[in-house]
Amino acid sequence: MRDSGGELLQYRLVIEPRAARRARHVVGSLLEGWRLGGLADDVVSCVSELVANVYEHTAKSATAELFVSWVPGSSLTVEVRDQDSRMPRRHRAAELGVLPFALSDSDAIDWRIMQLAEAGRGLALVDALCDRLTWQPNNGGGKVVRCHWRLKTVTDTARSAPQPVDHKEG
Repeated sequence: MRDSGGELLQYRLVIEPRAARRARHVVGSLLEGWRLGGLADDVVSCVSELVANVYEHTAKSATAELFVSWVPGSSLTVEVRDQDSRMPRRHRAAELGVLPFALSDSDAIDWRIMQLAEAGRGLALVDALCDRLTWQPNNGGGKVVRCHWRLKTVTDTARSAPQPVDHKEG
């Protein structure tokens, strides 16, 4: 859908174990169609993490809405909206009381330690992959978590791979 010079996708997801996989597929295909493939890995990783967080942390959300908007030469924005009003929280390793990762060669793994070691790491990854990560209450209830990428030119894909060079022999 076109929206005032830009492009917009709105997609409703049923939150179940395969929701993140479906969202990755939809967004990856969309970015290829918009010729923003250079951003695809980062954007798809962020979408996957945000949708997985809805599945894992928001018992109130049977569905979520995914919005992707692109304004050529300006920005790409991804939003995930759910019905849970609890806001995400960035954790520091010191707050968790464990190292940011854990290795164990024991069969008797303390799952609580493993869960704490993983807590907050997904948002840290998302924050590292996008230019800006924000969240706020949604006017209709729940919350909106938003990732934003700045683009410099109409054809800019921020992290686009170099184009292959046509080498001629002879």
